[in-house]
Amino acid sequence: MSALLRIAGQFRFPGRVDQIQPYGSGIINDTYVVTFANPAPAPHPRLGKRAILQRINRQVFSNPAQVLHNQQLLLHHISRQESASQTDQDFLLAPLYTTHGGESYFEDEDGEVWRATAFIEGTVSFDTLGSLQQATEVGAVLGTFHQRVHDLPIERLYDTLPGFHITPDYLRRYDQVIAAYSGNSTGSDADSEEQRFCREVITANRALADVLVKAKPPLTTRVMHGDPKLNNILFDTESGKAISIIDLDTVKPGLIHYDIGDCLRSCCNRSGELPDTPANTEFDTAVCRAILQGYASGAAPFLQSQDFDYIFPATMVLPFELGLRFFTDYLQGNRYFKVSSPKDNLRRAITQFVLLQSIQRQEAAIRKIIGGMKNTAGFN
Repeated sequence: MSALLRIAGQFRFPGRVDQIQPYGSGIINDTYVVTFANPAPAPHPRLGKRAILQRINRQVFSNPAQVLHNQQLLLHHISRQESASQTDQDFLLAPLYTTHGGESYFEDEDGEVWRATAFIEGTVSFDTLGSLQQATEVGAVLGTFHQRVHDLPIERLYDTLPGFHITPDYLRRYDQVIAAYSGNSTGSDADSEEQRFCREVITANRALADVLVKAKPPLTTRVMHGDPKLNNILFDTESGKAISIIDLDTVKPGLIHYDIGDCLRSCCNRSGELPDTPANTEFDTAVCRAILQGYASGAAPFLQSQDFDYIFPATMVLPFELGLRFFTDYLQGNRYFKVSSPKDNLRRAITQFVLLQSIQRQEAAIRKIIGGMKNTAGFN
């Protein structure tokens, strides 16, 4: 704890650090909540009482300075946009705290990189949806995020995760790993029913890997969040309205379809990413409809007709891609995603692949929902 206090002391907080405690359930970065004693008044009623302190995982983000550059640029762009339009503040992104030297991050003696952002008070996040109204709010806040950043010049952003969401690369990596694994004595469970299921789903869906990669053009490269899963969305504790989207590490140039597909993948699976019974996972079309209706309400002003044509493919690609990543990580000994037990990533992979199969069984219903969303947005 003394080391954490020393690290927290590097940042220009609005009050003396009183407590530091582990926070959240993220599987990439190490995250802590910092509580202040007698904080100074903040410019916004939701900010200034606490902060989020994070160690950025350098095994995932090899150049944390680029991550912070993108985050600062995005925050500045949205702040300037809101100042010009006098937008009411029902959408809020957490600002960064700088160090006493004016830097956006602190690098400790071990080379670990730390950043601090304001804690948005009066909010809560969820691992699974509680209602269709929440689903509508999820779609609306993602659409609002995309609308606010769609005119941010993508050439000013770094690609902080080269290869991220390049599904053919994940498939090639899987092919390499499974070949080595099958011929290695450590692959003694290679013939398990769980592993056979994963391999069969991957084999049957290999064509999905190229769908979005080959869609530029006609699709436009824009700013994407990169990880808009349900527990990265903050809801107001009183009104239930979604007011913020957090975890901006993966903000980069890309297709908004990765965000839409990932949001649907996360939220339409009501049992969560690590359920007790992965085989029971289902894609909830009622949640899908609510999310897409909410999304259209926020994003309609900049969407183009061709954007709608790739929403269903994106809905399939994202669980396939994440299942690939989870399964490959399991085969490699759980190097990337944090686990509590050795088979967590295998269970996560099965969950995603069962979700993909559920999506494919309901293709006609999902495409009908997307058609209604397109009509609502003014495209016939």
